[in-house]
Amino acid sequence: MTTADLTLDAALSEWSAQYGDHTAVTDGQTAWDYRQLYEKTLVLADLLRKRGIVRGSRVIMQMTNTVWFPAVFFALSRIGAVPILCLPAHKELVIGGICRNAKPAAMIFTRRYLKFQYEEMAQNLAAQYGCAERLFFEDEFAALTSADADAALERERAVTDLPSADDLAFLSLSGGTTGIPKLIPRTHRDYLYNARVTAERAALSAESVMLNILPAAHNFALGTPGIIGTLMCGGTVVMQKYPDITEFFANVEAYGVTITSLVPALVNMCIRYRNLFDDDDVSSLRYVMVGGAMFRPEEAEAAERLMHCTVIQVFGMSEGMTFMTDCDAPEQVRWHDQGKPSAPEDEYRIVDADGNDVPDGEAGEIIVRGPYTIRGYYENPDANRRSFNSAGYYLTGDRALRTPEGNVRILGRVREQINRAGEKIMPAALEEWICRSENVLECAVIGVPDAELGHKICVYAVTEKPMTLQELNAFLKGEQVSDFYLPDLLRLTDALPLTPVGKVDKNELLRMLEQEERS
Repeated sequence: MTTADLTLDAALSEWSAQYGDHTAVTDGQTAWDYRQLYEKTLVLADLLRKRGIVRGSRVIMQMTNTVWFPAVFFALSRIGAVPILCLPAHKELVIGGICRNAKPAAMIFTRRYLKFQYEEMAQNLAAQYGCAERLFFEDEFAALTSADADAALERERAVTDLPSADDLAFLSLSGGTTGIPKLIPRTHRDYLYNARVTAERAALSAESVMLNILPAAHNFALGTPGIIGTLMCGGTVVMQKYPDITEFFANVEAYGVTITSLVPALVNMCIRYRNLFDDDDVSSLRYVMVGGAMFRPEEAEAAERLMHCTVIQVFGMSEGMTFMTDCDAPEQVRWHDQGKPSAPEDEYRIVDADGNDVPDGEAGEIIVRGPYTIRGYYENPDANRRSFNSAGYYLTGDRALRTPEGNVRILGRVREQINRAGEKIMPAALEEWICRSENVLECAVIGVPDAELGHKICVYAVTEKPMTLQELNAFLKGEQVSDFYLPDLLRLTDALPLTPVGKVDKNELLRMLEQEERS
């Protein structure tokens, strides 16, 4: 069997044999080497089989960043069951909608995370969807797998009915901010390839220590290259349960972290922290991968300067294709662009509204296809008609251009474009200008429907000190920003709301403004 023919479980078996007693995963409470992780996976698989989880069973999986996440994930993969990876931020409305679509046979939840108690929600959902006898909580697994472990290992090693590389491995969730997320089908083969090509681009090796602060169910944290890419190379995964920046830097120092994956909101928290406290030893940190939302050049420069590392910009999607800047890319590329496709077989185009290719340097929608990009959503023909063209390209909805060097530069969402009195405004461009003000820490620009203008421009900003709309516009005029880009509204806020995957939730900002205007 070649590497390309492995399942996730078979791959973990090979890594166990290859890397043995090297630490595979730790969460500060528990640490397992590669053999221990694989054996724990086998014992879990035996336990889950005895509770009625079989090949093809769909399993809601909402767990936090502990060593049990990869163990359960690989155990389900061994059975041939299909975990549906929910983020901790998903609550009953979203998970209930997923249950109606996917009809799960079992559910695995955390009991509590941050300030939310999940146990009652989990019990309600399990009863409603017939999973009460197959409801697990992550804090049960240590006790459940400690009894009769040797016999469980023997039984599981005798199992021969295992999945194949082209079987459905798991379902992840689309990152939309409204409605019920679409289900994204990933096979063992395509996801292992996804992890391998991104791990190679990020220069992962057996010496790598990957700190996972993003939720493990996030595509960026799971396999781009994330947990799977790190294990594939024989490295160590450090699971941080809570997004606490003080703990983040303590972990970098304690574990000798060499690489981590962050969304821009977390990078900005790191920048603020390091501006105040710079006594943590971050000398081991070589790379910070940044993706999931727009990332400004000044943020990239500040991250490198304050964290003493190299930024790897990432533009990827749970649906598949990932663009990355090279580890040795020049500053101009690292700070401004999102790089090139990870795999040689990846294909992309940048097209206008009619689907025609645009010249380099001109903006359009980026569309993609390739060996690890899905061909369609799970049992959702309506979404497939909207999201894929006749040539098999996935329509990302992201606006981009190709630079003369062949890198892509993401400009924002196509549908976020604001039409103000006939002038087309890209929020990302205005956000970049606004954040040049030393008083502005973060901002988000949204278009607000207006009977006369079509849209007004509204800015939500987090600032060091109070700022008026007049002061903001005076600053922008001083930066030679065109008059039609000048905001009509300014709202100051303590923090910008985020979606479950860490992007600024602009729909929530619009709802906040509408509520304010009604009150």
